[in-house]
Amino acid sequence: MAAEIYKHKAYPSTKEIVKAAEALVSKHPCLKENGSKTGYEGWKNSLHFKMGNYRTKLSRAGIKEVAMNAGKRSRSNPEGAASRANIKRPRRGEVNFLPNYPLGETKDTLETMRLEMVEQFKRTSIERDTVLIHQLMQRTFALRREEIVNSGPPIAELKDRWPGLFSEAQLFSMQLYTEFHRITNQNLPHSFYAALDKYTPLLLKLYKKKKTGSFAEKMEEVIMAYNVQDKNNITSA
Repeated sequence: MAAEIYKHKAYPSTKEIVKAAEALVSKHPCLKENGSKTGYEGWKNSLHFKMGNYRTKLSRAGIKEVAMNAGKRSRSNPEGAASRANIKRPRRGEVNFLPNYPLGETKDTLETMRLEMVEQFKRTSIERDTVLIHQLMQRTFALRREEIVNSGPPIAELKDRWPGLFSEAQLFSMQLYTEFHRITNQNLPHSFYAALDKYTPLLLKLYKKKKTGSFAEKMEEVIMAYNVQDKNNITSA
C-alpha cells in the first residue's frame, strides 16, 4: 500500500492519508474497524508510519528524492533538525522532481559533460553544436536538478553553470520548453495554446461587454481584427 501511495506522492498530507485509508476500507469492507467512528482510524495511523518506513528504505537504497531529507533528528543525531522541518518535496506537476543519475554516470562524469557544454557557449552562436548541447542538457538533467533543489543557487550562479537555460531567443525557447517537459512531462506550447483556445471565447465576451474607457477602445480594435481573421478563416475553409 505504501508503495502504491509513493507512486503518486512521496510525502502525502494527513488529508491524503485519510483518503487512502478510507478507500482501503471501502474496497475491502472486511478491514473496517469495529468500535471506530470512521472505521479506518487505525489504518490511517498505520499508513502514516508505513510511509515513513518506506521512505527510510528508499533513502538507504539511494533514492535521491527522499535521501535528501534524511539524516535529521534521531537517536543517533539528537541535535539534528526536526524530521518534518524544511522537507523538500515536489510541487504540483513536478513529475521528475529529483531523479537519480543516468545509469553508468557519476557526479564527476556529469560534471565533465557540464563543462563541455559551457565550452560550447564560449563559441559564437554559429559555431555551437546545438545537437550536442541538447544531448548534454538531457544527460545532465539529474545533476542540474540536484543543484537547484538542494542548493537553490542564485540566478547569476545558475546562469554561469548552466548557460543552456539562458541562451539566445531561439535556443532558449527550445531548452525552456524541453526543460519544462523534463520536469513535468507536459508539452508547454501545446498546454498553453489548448488553454488559450478554451478561454479566448469567454475573454472576448467579457471584453465586448466593456463599452467605455481607453481600455474598451483598445480592445475594440483587437476584437475587430479578430472578427476579420475569423471571417477569413471560415471563408477559406
